[in-house]
Amino acid sequence: MADTKHTLTTWLGFRPDPDFSKATWLGSLLGVLALMVYAVVLITLVGTLIWMIVGIPGHFANIASENPPLNPSLYFFGITALTASLAAVVVFPFTILRTIYTQRQTDVAEQGHITDQINKAVENLGAMRDVRDGDKITTQPNIEVRIGGLLALERISKNSPDDHIQIMQILCAYIRENARAQVAAEVSFDADGKLEGDARTLRDDLLMAFDIIDRRGPNLRAIETNAEFHLNFEYADFRGLNLSKRDFAGANLRLTQLQGADLRWAEMQGADLRWAEMQAADFSKAEMREADLTAAKMNGANFGRAKMQKATLNTAQMQGADFYFAKVNNASLRDANMIGVDLSRADFSGVSLHGADLRSACLNEVELRHAEIAFADLRGANLYGAQIQETELRSIDLVGAALAGQILSINQIDDLSDRKVFCDGTVTLPGGKGPNDQDWPELWPKEALKLDEFQKAWRAWQDKIGFDRTTFTLKPPNE
Repeated sequence: MADTKHTLTTWLGFRPDPDFSKATWLGSLLGVLALMVYAVVLITLVGTLIWMIVGIPGHFANIASENPPLNPSLYFFGITALTASLAAVVVFPFTILRTIYTQRQTDVAEQGHITDQINKAVENLGAMRDVRDGDKITTQPNIEVRIGGLLALERISKNSPDDHIQIMQILCAYIRENARAQVAAEVSFDADGKLEGDARTLRDDLLMAFDIIDRRGPNLRAIETNAEFHLNFEYADFRGLNLSKRDFAGANLRLTQLQGADLRWAEMQGADLRWAEMQAADFSKAEMREADLTAAKMNGANFGRAKMQKATLNTAQMQGADFYFAKVNNASLRDANMIGVDLSRADFSGVSLHGADLRSACLNEVELRHAEIAFADLRGANLYGAQIQETELRSIDLVGAALAGQILSINQIDDLSDRKVFCDGTVTLPGGKGPNDQDWPELWPKEALKLDEFQKAWRAWQDKIGFDRTTFTLKPPNE
């Protein structure tokens, strides 16, 4: 949606409000040139006038000569014209100063009018009304009046770009306060912390506030960028609310409560979600490139098909989260708690999983090429079909884990004992060894297994070697 109002002048190609912030050097140059031209004109007029006044006696002394000079009336007319021109040139700077002063007074009056409009709109944002239910009277938000106030703020933002950031701050504060009220009134969780029912549709006034934020155009967004302004939803309570397709790009969502919220298809590029609580929230197909989720709590959250390239998830708590088909390449997940996560078919190429806890994780057909996973814990993890070419596996713990479909190099892994790792016949061991070789481990099947068969065989193997799927340790032989 356009930020400016289209008029005849804009249709003809004229800018009603030129952007003087650009090419400031040109303005300084033009100012110097104008001053020089003014000085030349002033000096020329003064010099010419003095010359003509000084030459009056000589002019009249030669009137009776054979070659009389200019007619006296014309001579005096020239002096009069020069005097008038000189007066105009002398007065010109004062006219400019008076115009500037008048414009400043007009700007002050206009700004006062805009301030009055903002104050009136803000008053409408707090409108309440009495609702009678039988003999009981309750006070509720007057949604219609509040929506009118929100639309008034949007109009002011478009007509007065200088007030745009202030209006965005008002809208963010309004959303924070009223979303908290809606959550308290409508959202509930069971004893296990699971949302009861579906995510709640936003109240009509909150819908309008978000719509205004979403439809601000490129010119207004450029103002925010130049001022380094970010939408501020810090500490907001959005638990169990439907925020799908909302625009949170670059927004401050630190310490925000998003448990059970619906954020499918949300625009969250570059958003700051540090320390946010988003357990069981739905971020499927969300745009989260370069978002910062450091230390966020996202246990059981759904990131299926989300785009999270270059995101930061260091030390995040994401036990049981779902990253099915997500694009997380070149992201950082150092020391993240990823117990039981589902990374099936996700793109984790080039990520940093240094020190991450991936116990019992599902990495079926995950893309892990060029990943850095030093000191990660993959005990009991399933790497069926995982792409781990050029990925260093030496310093990670793979006890009880399963591999299938990989060609392993001698530099990738130290211990491939059948008492430590499970493989089927699709794995090629360092040195090119396969299931037909005589020293193929006894506890590994020689045939290629389909996924369901593979999982059954893997679980049976874990039981046989005494792997405890609760503690992720091997039981002593005497047990």
